[in-house]
Amino acid sequence: MADPGPTTASNDMDALLDVVQSMDDDDYGDHKIHASVYECLKYDVFPSSLPTSCPPLPLVVYAIRNIIQPSFLLQEIPSLLRLLVHLEIIRKRLLGTVDSLLCSPDLSAALLLNVDAADKLKRIGQPIVRDAQRTVYRQIIHACCLLHVRHVWRNFNPEIHPPLPQLLVDYFPAFAERETDLRQSCMDARKNLPWHHDTTQDELDANREQGTIAARFVYNAGRYGEDPESYCRDHGVDMNSSFDDLFPPPDTENVVKTIMRFIKMVITPQGILDRILEEAVG
Repeated sequence: MADPGPTTASNDMDALLDVVQSMDDDDYGDHKIHASVYECLKYDVFPSSLPTSCPPLPLVVYAIRNIIQPSFLLQEIPSLLRLLVHLEIIRKRLLGTVDSLLCSPDLSAALLLNVDAADKLKRIGQPIVRDAQRTVYRQIIHACCLLHVRHVWRNFNPEIHPPLPQLLVDYFPAFAERETDLRQSCMDARKNLPWHHDTTQDELDANREQGTIAARFVYNAGRYGEDPESYCRDHGVDMNSSFDDLFPPPDTENVVKTIMRFIKMVITPQGILDRILEEAVG
């Protein structure tokens, strides 16, 4: 079936935002709203992850939660990664606003901030808080990449999934670049895939470490798939061991909890900032 293209609902982001904001926090049963949010993001957001293309925070959060709750839709991890990038962009943007308010040489802007408001903004902008938030974000990105590598290995379909070596390049270029013939592809991945943007050297080192874990899983799972008995014998494990016994799946529940914690790290300071600005203008 041909792609029908964006619908009216997907183009009317403001109207869609009003609907999402009016919904009960735990109500994810309206499939029409879910489909409208998905189409809005698919056509207007996913092609780019630039700050100018960021959808409103409530839409990003709604879309993320529809992927991870009530059950984690592992096949949607590529979309989830892009949504997480947008959440990180929103976090950085709000921190930039906080910095501007606290450091503005404009006296009129400074006068808008009472002592209580300034203290709240200073707490939001603390370096230790920023660093902790960024660390959580990168941990989530790597956890989701590992989950998807495992999911694709177990459910591989050449019609919808990229080859596993390509997936390792896309998710863990700092690891895969050790192969000379893959270096250009790894450079392209780091340049073009938004979850690699603005990575520090420490984050690249972590990417290399997580890539080692992913590659080890692909190699060992491949050996097991070719000859389960030989693999079990070589590793001294019970021949009747299940795949999950031999290769314990990642703790998806913990990943979901961490994602929800990161969402709160963005929603809470954004709410504080919005209230401060509203009171200042009012």
